[in-house]
Amino acid sequence: MPPRFRIMNEDDAESVSLLIHLAFQQSIADTYTARGIKHFLKNTSKQAMLRRKLKNQLIVVAEADDKISGMIAVRKGNHITLLFVAPEFHRTGIGTLLFQDALNHMKATMPDLRTVTVNSSQYALPFYTRLGFTVKRSAYLHKGMKITPMELLLLR
Repeated sequence: MPPRFRIMNEDDAESVSLLIHLAFQQSIADTYTARGIKHFLKNTSKQAMLRRKLKNQLIVVAEADDKISGMIAVRKGNHITLLFVAPEFHRTGIGTLLFQDALNHMKATMPDLRTVTVNSSQYALPFYTRLGFTVKRSAYLHKGMKITPMELLLLR
């Protein structure tokens, strides 16, 4: 059955946080310092996800096989802050579909949208490159997290 996409509700916060933490530990944590790991886990806890929702961040979840299989969060209308897919759903297209769904939301709320930005992990660089993002600055450590700023220019 194809995945279903919807806005995260408060009851999803714990499941979303657990999905993020599992995917992070398996794919990204080894590129962060201890400080970076602590910072990341704190900012993706259940409580942090609820705060993001209260701050009106766009948070879209994907559901497949009757469970949350992925998520994307966007702040300031065009900056992707989180995009994670449960490890068992990697390479199934859910990440791309999540991005496309979020992009549709972004365009609906910002008709003059010209760019989408992300601070990519090293693990996600190939994914964002396939979506058309380009590197804007070399990777650097920010609060112990190794990130690469990227940008997608949208055609009018």
